Amino acid sequence: MKASFYRLMIALCMCSLIAGLTVIACGGDETADEQQAAEPADENFSTRQARMQEISQICGGIMKMIKEGSVESIMADAARLKEIMAEVATIPPPYDTEKYKFYAADFQSKADTLAMAAETGSVDETKPAFITLTETCGVCHYTCKYPIDL
Repeated sequence: MKASFYRLMIALCMCSLIAGLTVIACGGDETADEQQAAEPADENFSTRQARMQEISQICGGIMKMIKEGSVESIMADAARLKEIMAEVATIPPPYDTEKYKFYAADFQSKADTLAMAAETGSVDETKPAFITLTETCGVCHYTCKYPIDL
């Protein structure tokens, strides 16, 4: 019993040693400062993040209204979403700037579509417009390397 325990411990030590050597050989010795230096500084990140959280809260409210069968304040919410994104579009990140601007414009267009659908008073017309709007959020976060948990 003791022999098998010692063999297991030796095997684990060897695997750890091999893994450590592999990480070092593959560039694992690069420091965090060097990694940050490779990416340009993003001075507007916290502002964009705050606006994205505001967008998320508004979208959560819209989703709740749609589930409850109401479109009462969705026109005003869509207008606010468009305002926020217009502001955010002026402070793109230093990377993926063109993609970011494209998705910001697309989002604003889909917010207009959402407002028009809500104006009809029909949940059945408003729901697809809202889903289309939120798809833009996901695509932008995926393609522009943004954290999805904003």
